[in-house]
Amino acid sequence: MNKYLLQLGHCPDASFAEIVAVNERLSIQSESLERHGDVCLLHAPSSEIIHSLCEELGGTIRAAEIFYHKKGSDFSSLDALTPERLCELLQSAQIDRRLMERKQRPVFGISLASAMETRSSRAVESLLSRTAVLLKEHLREQGVSCRFIQPDAQGKSYCLSGAQVEKNKLLQDGMEILLYMHPRDGLYLASTIWLQHYEEYSRRDYGRPGRDSRSGMLPPKLARIMINLVRTTTTSTLLDPFCGSGGIVTEAGIMGLQAVGLDKSSKAVADTIQNWEWLQSNLPSSQGDVRAIQGDARNLHTLCEPLFFDACACEPYLGPPTNKPLDPGRFEALTRELIPLYLRALAEIRIVVKPGSRVAFIAPRFRLKGDKEIGSLALLSAIKLQGYAILEPLAGFKPSNGRTTLIYSRPKQVVQREIFVLKA
Repeated sequence: MNKYLLQLGHCPDASFAEIVAVNERLSIQSESLERHGDVCLLHAPSSEIIHSLCEELGGTIRAAEIFYHKKGSDFSSLDALTPERLCELLQSAQIDRRLMERKQRPVFGISLASAMETRSSRAVESLLSRTAVLLKEHLREQGVSCRFIQPDAQGKSYCLSGAQVEKNKLLQDGMEILLYMHPRDGLYLASTIWLQHYEEYSRRDYGRPGRDSRSGMLPPKLARIMINLVRTTTTSTLLDPFCGSGGIVTEAGIMGLQAVGLDKSSKAVADTIQNWEWLQSNLPSSQGDVRAIQGDARNLHTLCEPLFFDACACEPYLGPPTNKPLDPGRFEALTRELIPLYLRALAEIRIVVKPGSRVAFIAPRFRLKGDKEIGSLALLSAIKLQGYAILEPLAGFKPSNGRTTLIYSRPKQVVQREIFVLKA
């Protein structure tokens, strides 16, 4: 079996939990899942299987096939590498032969898979750029003219952007060389074979006609993660009782599911219908079906057939929009408002989903004023009393942070998303 590297998104816990769930559902025979920071390593029989896995995912950025491994603690940190030494290793890995196999003038880029390094950004940028120069000179000595692409320094990343990879056709006519320093196992060199369809996700996010930025819109990548966390081999129907403009149900439709969205706002229902019609026109390959109805999630038993749905994923009302940390009094008031809403809705959801179905829902966490602490809603005990089992998406995998929930947020974000995964 070949070994592959998956680069996880900005919330690696959620991204890895999604990989675990999809790998289990698809039974694609990928083995030895291992996660370090924002990188996942695994074995698989072929690159086609890795493509099949990645096409299902919303939280993975790129996939690469590992072609060279230099063991030893001396190669477990960038501090041990100089441009000259790295260029020698690339030559040992026969990069020159790989590039010369390209039909056109070779073009390549060198990226660092993980940002979890101690060297300064300037030192890392110098290592990557100087190594590329030396490799280009080495190829020129062999009569091969080539060019290289450098990561965009303005993007504060040591990886080539998706736009750079696609514009320069690195997956088709060139090569993105990915470096990964394993904390215990040395240096891995890999070649990118799959890249997230960032333009499609952006279009589904910002191009959809039905939008309501004030009430908040779930990003399509997160919607897909949520669906994958609850989807099993027998899932065909999915419910979102707080559908908003339809982020989850339309993504479920793209993935081939029969999805029903519910919202008490008539505008939200109209937006969901409009967005699904727009997606069907722009993504004719969508195989699922989406319906949206107006109604209150606290009365699901009057609106939906009992024990009908195979899964449920939703983001309920998270409170009024805010970009400032909350004072303790405001947080307590929101807690008293939101917890009864969530518990009532979860009780209703349990009536309309089949026994054993998975439910994923989002609750907010708030950054508090004058404090480094994050205010979370005390929900776990009450959820258990309703008869739900709390699933731990990362149970059995290390390193473990000891959490039973997943956090989806950006640095310094005031309102974070906490993802609960339950079994009805």
